[in-house]
Amino acid sequence: MPGKSKPLRTKVNWREALFSTYSLQGKPQDDLTWHNISWDDASDSGFFLIRFAPGGVSIPHEHLHFEEFVVLEGELEDHDGTVYRAGDCVSLAPGSKHFTRSKNGATSAVFIRGGFRTLDAGEGLAKIGTKHGKTAAKKKVAAAKPKTSKAKATARTRPAGGRTPGSAGRSRRG
Repeated sequence: MPGKSKPLRTKVNWREALFSTYSLQGKPQDDLTWHNISWDDASDSGFFLIRFAPGGVSIPHEHLHFEEFVVLEGELEDHDGTVYRAGDCVSLAPGSKHFTRSKNGATSAVFIRGGFRTLDAGEGLAKIGTKHGKTAAKKKVAAAKPKTSKAKATARTRPAGGRTPGSAGRSRRG
C-alpha cells in the first residue's frame, strides 16, 4: 500500500490533547488552535478539536456540505448572535455561511464533510435559520396577535361506533 497507513483506532482526551496553530483556511490563525483526529486534506473531511483563545474569531466561510460540532467547554457565538454553550450539538447545513467567535475562549469537537470555502471580502452573511428557532419565533408571533372571536361551526357528534348517521365504511378507531 503506497503512502502512510492510518491507524485503525485513534483515541484522544480533549483535555490532554496537544493543539497547534489552526490553518485549514490557508491562513494561520494565532487565536485558534486545533488537534487533528482524522482530518484529510484530500477529501476536505474529518474530525478535529478546535480551541478558540479568548477573543478568537474564525475566518468567514461557507460550508459545501455539513459541519457538525459539539461545544465541549466555554461559549461560542456566530456572526448572527446565536450562542452555543457547553453541551450544545450543532449541525450547519450545506450553503450556510458564518464565522464564529468566543469572548472568553472555548473548545469544540468538529466534524466537517466535503470542506468549506473562505468567503470573499464583502460577501454577505445572513442569519442562519434553525428549525427550533423558527418554531419558537412563530409561536411568539402567534401569541402576540390579538385573538378574535369567531363562531366555530359545531361539529357533528359521533356515536360510540365512530359513524355518523348516513356515513359509510368502518370506524377508524383501532
